[in-house]
Order: sequence, then structure tokens, then C-alpha cells
Amino acid sequence: MKLWQKDKASLKEVEFFTVGKDREFDLLLAPFDVLGSIAHVTMLGHVGLLEKKEKELLAKKKSPEKPDSSQLAVTPGPDSVVIKKTAPPSLAKKKATVKKPAPASAAVVKSNPPVKKPVTAAVPPPTKTVQKNNVPPPPTAKAKSNSMVPEQSRHRSDSSIKITAPATVSVPQPEVLRTRTNELLKTITVSHPNIELRLYDDGAIDNDTVSVYYDNKLIASKVRLTDQAVVIHIQVEPSDHPHQLVMVAENLGDIPPNTSLLVVRDGEKRYEDRIISTEQKNVAIRFQYRKPE
Repeated sequence: MKLWQKDKASLKEVEFFTVGKDREFDLLLAPFDVLGSIAHVTMLGHVGLLEKKEKELLAKKKSPEKPDSSQLAVTPGPDSVVIKKTAPPSLAKKKATVKKPAPASAAVVKSNPPVKKPVTAAVPPPTKTVQKNNVPPPPTAKAKSNSMVPEQSRHRSDSSIKITAPATVSVPQPEVLRTRTNELLKTITVSHPNIELRLYDDGAIDNDTVSVYYDNKLIASKVRLTDQAVVIHIQVEPSDHPHQLVMVAENLGDIPPNTSLLVVRDGEKRYEDRIISTEQKNVAIRFQYRKPE
């Protein structure tokens, strides 16, 4: 009989889902419930709602002074937790102290303590060190320049591109150089084979974006120009024909046309040119090497 039971029996699955292991948990909580009941009875006697004999009888009926789960049991009835009948403490002590004598014929066997075997720690196998040869160190980033026009002592290499392929290798002309006009701005004769180029957005910073070709090879793709230098290194080798650098406008920026400032450094010499390119016209600069006398 359950407190919530109706005239129909409930499904076992529903009962298991809603009740589960409540009885086991009730047994764990029961000692505290008993102590609470004793405290309640004590309070009722203290305020005069129970007589002294009634209070003592109810408190004694509820539980011993310090009940635990071993003194309680769960029953299937509505009063699911009841107190077990336990032997008086004095009798329990006597039972605990009584020892059965050993038979006279029984032989006493002494057991030797187990022998502890020495434990040797496992020695890990030696690690092999693999040394890689000819591995180049990772590239390091350089600080950006903060000026509109570069100073000779400032460098920027986060956008630096260095051409290592020989300039004499012939490369087919890209489509963007074939379909647009390549306007020659000037020819620069240099006395050093290694030339540094610095690109800036000229005038207002308006998201001008360019690509740079050197001897038909793409060396800078869709670079957004700002007041920070984009540094490119090219090689100008001795040749019967001049080397050609072409600036290609990838857009017209926020304020057309596409404008850029090119600074060329040939050793101590410095050249500066302002370049205007459109989606129909590229700007070319030729470089020719002359060995210094």
C-alpha cells in the first residue's frame, strides 16, 4: 500500500522512473529525520503542550539518542522507516568480549612475514637526437617605417620581397601587360646590382592597391599602399637589354586615379618618382646596369 496509490495499479516503468531508489536514500536520511522528530517532541514538552511522561515516552519511542542507518530498516508499508530491535549495550559488550577457546589439539602455525622483493625503477631508453643540417633559420620581421618619405636609416621588411631568379630568364608576358598600355616613365642607369625599391601611397591614403612585375615576373601581388614603406629588392644584372619594372593598378582607390610614390635606392643614390596608373594604363620604369669606372 502506497500513500499515492489509486484504485488502479501504476505501471512498473513509471513507478521505477518516479521512485527509483528512494527507499535506499530514505534509509540514509532517516537518522536525521528521527533526530528532528525527537527535537520536535522536546520542544512540545518544553512549551507545555505535552506532559513530561508523554514527552519521554514519545522521544524513547522514536529512537535512541544517536540513531544511525544500521539501527533502521525500510518496510514496504506507508511507515517505510522503522527502528530495529537491538540488544542492550551491556549485552552487546559481553558478546563482544567472549572468546571461544581454541581446541587443545589445534596446532599453532606461525606465518613468516612476506619477503619484499626489491623494486627496480624502469630506466627509460636513451633518446636519440636527430640533427638537421642545412635548415635555414626562420625569417624575422623588421620594424615598419613611420614616415611618409623614407629616411636612409629606416627599413621595413614585413612586406619585403627579394628576387633570387636570374633576370636574364625569359618569361612570357602576362595578360595584364598585354591588354593594357605600358607607358614608359623613365630609364634609370644603376651602378649596383642590388637595388632597393620603396612604395608608398602618394597624397591621401585611399586604399590604392598595386601589383608589381619585374621582367614579366610577378614580384608583389595586390599590395595595399599606405604611408608605411613596402620594400622590394630587385637584381639588375648586366644585360644587352634593360630590365623593366611595371606598376599595375589593381583598383583606383577611394579617390581615382591610382597614385603611388616610388623611391629607388642605388647605393648612396636616391631616385623618387610619382606614378599615376589606371585600369587601362600601366607605368613602366627601365633599369640598366653600368659597372662603375
